[in-house]
Amino acid sequence: KLMQRIGDGGLAARLVKVSKSLNLEDTSSVRGQRHILLSNNKSALSDFEINIDNPLERAVRLSYQLNSYEGRRIELVTSPFFPKESLNIPNGATHFRFVIGIGYVCDFKYDVNTDSYVANNPNESLTSTVAYSEYLSVADVIMPIELSTETNCPEPPSSITILHVMGVELYKLIGSRWEAIQGKGVLKIVYVG
Repeated sequence: KLMQRIGDGGLAARLVKVSKSLNLEDTSSVRGQRHILLSNNKSALSDFEINIDNPLERAVRLSYQLNSYEGRRIELVTSPFFPKESLNIPNGATHFRFVIGIGYVCDFKYDVNTDSYVANNPNESLTSTVAYSEYLSVADVIMPIELSTETNCPEPPSSITILHVMGVELYKLIGSRWEAIQGKGVLKIVYVG
């Protein structure tokens, strides 16, 4: 859901392109039955922008520290900042919140019996944990933020790739309801391990 809310209109096509490039990396399988092995080419998703129209470095211009601990924990710490000067705030946005997360993505192999791709580790693939800051006003001076999350999953097998993401979601407060501003958020894969 997070990628759907923040992703640009071409996200699916860009992910298919990455999958195809990974598929072509498999030279040991016959054409048409090549595997998709992210674990063998983790750089394929390194620094991948979920919303290419609003990249992290252009949208978030504040001092922050992002720490990844052996793929199992991620921590974001910011200095004080004024959102209207430090973030790309679109018209209509009244609030924002930071988001960080950890996700597991497994390799896929071609199954000749089903004539389709199947996950190598279906029970562990797409396991994720996400942490959000509070909703913060774009008009306030924001004091330092400390945000962290970690996975309690066991050490994954080598066919699982761990991804860490960092981003900002933008909202408009309408009465007591938070309405996400589609297509203007930021999310980037900041760690691949």
